[in-house]
Amino acid sequence: GSITFPVNYTSTGVMPGTGTGNEFVLWGFGVRCPDVTPASAYVFCELLVSGGASIQAKLQFETDGSVTLRNTAGTTVLTIAAGAIVDNVTFYYFEVAVKTANAGACQWWLDGVSQGTGSGDFLEITTAGADGVRFTADALETLHIDDFYIISDGAAQPTPYGPSQVFGYQSGNL
Repeated sequence: GSITFPVNYTSTGVMPGTGTGNEFVLWGFGVRCPDVTPASAYVFCELLVSGGASIQAKLQFETDGSVTLRNTAGTTVLTIAAGAIVDNVTFYYFEVAVKTANAGACQWWLDGVSQGTGSGDFLEITTAGADGVRFTADALETLHIDDFYIISDGAAQPTPYGPSQVFGYQSGNL
């Protein structure tokens, strides 16, 4: 099954954009999956626009244990190598920043450590920004998602909070 988190952009500051592109969107979440080397590769997280009708970016678990960031066409832009996610009992914290543009920059982090930068077509239609994120599990998998956030900062790449900031905020220790 899947679950979609619609984003109320008037209260969160994430705006669907004006169609000009060049808007950075940053989202983060903890994930635990029961199988770090699934029998079939599957997309587990999608950055949505136009009420979920279009996908700006997606994250995919691969059969070799790697994780890929893919652009609107499904082309791999960045890869977290197999072995970075080593067990099925730990929550791993992903943070992903993409510029929703035809040649948009991107960067992602795993547990607060940068996993690389790149660029790709992260503009599915003419509307930049995002208005939702969808998490989907493989038919044989159950994903556990925690500590989700999403922000936008126009043309500037937002600074990721990192897992310690998110966990600290929740516990009142900031």
